[in-house]
Amino acid sequence: MNVKHFRWPFLVITMAWFYWANELTFTIGITQSCVDGVCHFEGGTEPHAIAAAVGLILLYVLFLYAPPARLGAPMPRVFRRLLAFLLDFIFFMGATVPLVGIAPTLMEWRGTGVFQWNFARDASAPYDGWLAMILALSTFICMAFYFALPLILGRPSPGSCMMGYQIIPDEGGHLTLILALKRAFYGFIAVCSAYAVPFKRREKENGKFWLDIKFGTHAVKLN
Repeated sequence: MNVKHFRWPFLVITMAWFYWANELTFTIGITQSCVDGVCHFEGGTEPHAIAAAVGLILLYVLFLYAPPARLGAPMPRVFRRLLAFLLDFIFFMGATVPLVGIAPTLMEWRGTGVFQWNFARDASAPYDGWLAMILALSTFICMAFYFALPLILGRPSPGSCMMGYQIIPDEGGHLTLILALKRAFYGFIAVCSAYAVPFKRREKENGKFWLDIKFGTHAVKLN
């Protein structure tokens, strides 16, 4: 069983998480908003969501160390790569948001003395601002590693696996940790500009757009 065989399990799990998340009537993770001096804060998690998140993380690790798939011709469709990012984002949120929600749940318990998995309040607490900032920064860093690790290990990301392609260096081998992290950070910008930059026909045929040109990579199909 190589990485390509994870395609359909990943797709089913990702769509199931997306559907479940949109049906929720309470907050998983953390949200904060302030309007006219009134701040609304929501946070929390659920035991079954935590179990599902741990399962997704274990599946991701198993995927990274599964045998590689055979690589095929260059993959010219930039739009497919945008869809892959959206699928990766949903998958990543499913693996991290329930765990992020543990911190506000415990902080609220400590502050009120009453434990509840989910809570909402219109009164501010002293720790709201820095807690939201730390969790947001931690999530962003984890997302960068989520995209960088497949590049380092010579594997597709879960999203690109679902879309049937992989990013590889032009000269073969694997990207270093620093280059992979840089490419992940630039990738967030690339998603917003995928159709804003004109491409030469040759670059499309070689599975490239500006992010690949900058880092010496290209997309190839999984066979």
